[in-house]
Amino acid sequence: MLQLRVEWHIFRFIPLGGTLIPHIKFENYYGINPMLQLRVEWHIFRFIPVGGTLVPHIKFENYYGINPMLQLRVEWHIFRFIPVGGTLVPHIKFEKYYGINPILQLRVEWHKFRFIPVGGTLVPRITKNEYR
Repeated sequence: MLQLRVEWHIFRFIPLGGTLIPHIKFENYYGINPMLQLRVEWHIFRFIPVGGTLVPHIKFENYYGINPMLQLRVEWHIFRFIPVGGTLVPHIKFEKYYGINPILQLRVEWHKFRFIPVGGTLVPRITKNEYR
């Protein structure tokens, strides 16, 4: 599926390694499965590669709203480019979900606008996601 995601980061902390401080954000999805939800992420292990890596991100995600759930997500970034602003260079990653809705999928993200706040912001992140 292809969808548009707009994120408002209420609180964002960029840990290298792990942290008990969560990311807190509202996400508004448009497209096949439109919804607004609150997502809280705890990064058990986070490594920020530029390019690709075999080191995964590992995080617990707690969703509140239309589709509430708690799940574990492991991401392998095949290619990751961290744009500030917008880019036509996509993020490419495999995602493995464990929990209520276990799946393995390939996700390609095009960041139409990306702002990396530390703390909180009213500036949204706008991303087109393609799931395969």
